[in-house]
Amino acid sequence: MDAWKDQLHFTRSERNGVIALSVLIVLTFFFPHVYIYFMSNEEPTDFTEFKAEVEAFYDSYEPPEKGDSYAYNSRNYYKDSDDNYKRNSNKNYSSSYYKKKEKTASGKRKTRLFPFNPNTATYQELTTLGLSGKTANILINFREKGGKFYKKEDLKKVYGLQESDYERLRNYVDIPATPKAEKVAFESKNETPIIEKEREIVYFPFDPNTATFGELMKLGVSKKVANNIINYRESGAQFRQKEDLQKIYSLETEDYIRLEPYISIIPVEVEKIPKNEPITQVIEKPKPKPVYVNININSATPEDWQKLYGIGPKYSERIVKYRNALGGFHSINQVSEVYGLADSTFQNIRPQLQLDSYPIQQINLNTSNQDDLKKHPYIDWKKAKTIIAYRDNHGAFSAVDDLKKVRAISGELFEKLKPYLTVE
Repeated sequence: MDAWKDQLHFTRSERNGVIALSVLIVLTFFFPHVYIYFMSNEEPTDFTEFKAEVEAFYDSYEPPEKGDSYAYNSRNYYKDSDDNYKRNSNKNYSSSYYKKKEKTASGKRKTRLFPFNPNTATYQELTTLGLSGKTANILINFREKGGKFYKKEDLKKVYGLQESDYERLRNYVDIPATPKAEKVAFESKNETPIIEKEREIVYFPFDPNTATFGELMKLGVSKKVANNIINYRESGAQFRQKEDLQKIYSLETEDYIRLEPYISIIPVEVEKIPKNEPITQVIEKPKPKPVYVNININSATPEDWQKLYGIGPKYSERIVKYRNALGGFHSINQVSEVYGLADSTFQNIRPQLQLDSYPIQQINLNTSNQDDLKKHPYIDWKKAKTIIAYRDNHGAFSAVDDLKKVRAISGELFEKLKPYLTVE
């Protein structure tokens, strides 16, 4: 018993320490509850100056007027005739509705630099940063067509953006990080091949010697196979039995098995010999072998092309028409670019083709308009428009090689176009 008393006995200094510690614990617990009564007379924070700065900021973003009744602003609101802002229900308005930023009395735009995201910046913000109305509209059109900025350097893709503007704004570009999966999906969007809609297959009896392109497509064969069947017939060959269809290049075995029950080849009628007449043996004359001729590809007429084995009236007209659209062939391999001409047919006739010296019709890059350019098979309307815009902004081309500076013209395309271009 005395041992327990010794354990519970405190000296005077130990007792003072326990008392002080207890008081400290009590004060710590009650202090937050008591503090609010002593600090209740503290003056509230004055936000007047901050509110004034906010109002001044929004005043600098006064939306430009559109017509006489309302105007768009950066928060999708419009202003009615009573100067009251209301929410705009149509969020898909075109960037063409934007107008140029109002100018000061001195004639210069009010510019101010601030962090911005080119993927979300409005027309008003872009012009406030010092960009021209035309450049701001081009940037917005780029976004509306699916374009996206992933890093600061992507801002250089905007057509018409001056190098000085980029250097001035590059430190203020603030683009949030984009997940890698989303970026890969976006970059590969325009490279994904267009998948044709699944065609409805219709089965019916057909004769491969007379079936049209449309009928073959209805039976579920590909365009390439249908063209090969027609080319096979035009070369003078004939399907005499069902199994002959397997000779067609690129026809899958599964397709032949699927179509075999519907193949109906009309037999060639053979005159019956009366019994009372003597039987004479009919000897088939061998087919004449095609005459080996050489063709000058730039001067040959459609009749000359038909002398080649596998080239009928249809393809001869198509070759000459394509040659005239190009302005003349500068390479034998260009003949293989003719629409519908099978590669096997081209390889068969290639040894008979000769490149004759013939003046190539050239396009003047400095005098041609958009319509003149897009007539050439190698230039579509979009590339023609880009070439004209580059010429308008940078002046006349001093050399044909300057065309390589146009971003829409790849190196491979430039080499194909070079023989057809001039700057004289």
